[in-house]
Amino acid sequence: MDQFSVIEKYYNDNVEAEWNRFERHPIEFEITKRILSGNLPQPPARIIDIGGGPGRYSIWLAGQGYDVSLFDLAQANIDYAQKMANRANVRLREHITGNALHLSQYVENDTYDCALLMGPLYHLIEEEDRASVIRQTLACLKQGGSLISSFISGYAPIIDILKNYPDKMNGNIQEYLAYLEDGRNIVSDDNPGFTTAYFMDPKKIDAFMNNFNITKKGLFTVESILGPYENLLKSADTHTFDSCVELAMHFVEDPSCRACGEHLLYIGIKK
Repeated sequence: MDQFSVIEKYYNDNVEAEWNRFERHPIEFEITKRILSGNLPQPPARIIDIGGGPGRYSIWLAGQGYDVSLFDLAQANIDYAQKMANRANVRLREHITGNALHLSQYVENDTYDCALLMGPLYHLIEEEDRASVIRQTLACLKQGGSLISSFISGYAPIIDILKNYPDKMNGNIQEYLAYLEDGRNIVSDDNPGFTTAYFMDPKKIDAFMNNFNITKKGLFTVESILGPYENLLKSADTHTFDSCVELAMHFVEDPSCRACGEHLLYIGIKK
């Protein structure tokens, strides 16, 4: 099975788990929504959510008055998003099933005011593939449009192990440090976890994004300072959780907090 078939199968087989992922990771969801709210154009701007899965962000944005198109590799995600959009009584303009590497075959240039690229870069293990997707995404944006790209941090596997399975670090320290150098996670019988993925060293993101026709607006650590405390905060009452998220928002752009987060958002403006 090739790389993309592995990824497509994973998401087709786990659509409900993916929809419910933000119940398991509420810090990521709440801080991302706050970052987006502070950086999106005003509704009813046209947004394309590339790799948007079963549509959690698409449906939320449509509910805010945005004109949203959802694009995803997995047909099960697209079908689920349509069902959940109907349930939420919101409309998504388009539901497109396709591979982000061939985005230009599905969408027209200079069409959207904003593009969310919060998924595909997680799974493209070759740099040229990541670059190709970004170039095609920029092409579909209007001049001055916003590109919001998400990366899984090279620190994410380390944080995950330390907060959930610290005993697995025994004898495997170099394996986890290697994610900050190479970043590739290839699924195999010996490595069945998650799916084929690429983890980006936060220090390398700016240099990578400087290759494109884009002006940087910001680089945000999604979990801010809260990544290691996720399990503790999931059981907190609503007031405590919201207070901690409010505190964390003061540090989302602080470079000294990069190692505390599992995801990063790069926001730029097409020149």
